[in-house]
Amino acid sequence: PTSPNASPRDPREPQDQGAPRVSVVAPAHNEAGNVAPLVDRTAQALASTPFEFILVDDASTDTTAAEARDLAATRPWLR
Repeated sequence: PTSPNASPRDPREPQDQGAPRVSVVAPAHNEAGNVAPLVDRTAQALASTPFEFILVDDASTDTTAAEARDLAATRPWLR
């Protein structure tokens, strides 16, 4: 609930200053060996922008999911 005297929020400004401005969602199926370069190159490209990277493992039968978990342990913006 907001106060009737509250000024409206500027829609161009994020509601939560800690929230990412960009969300990258990437599906991955049997991409072991490619996950780390994808994640790191994306992070380099977005270095000046608050972002999150959501990597979705699509039932890989290789080590894609394990590699993604290992990367996420040291990259708080990777989910």
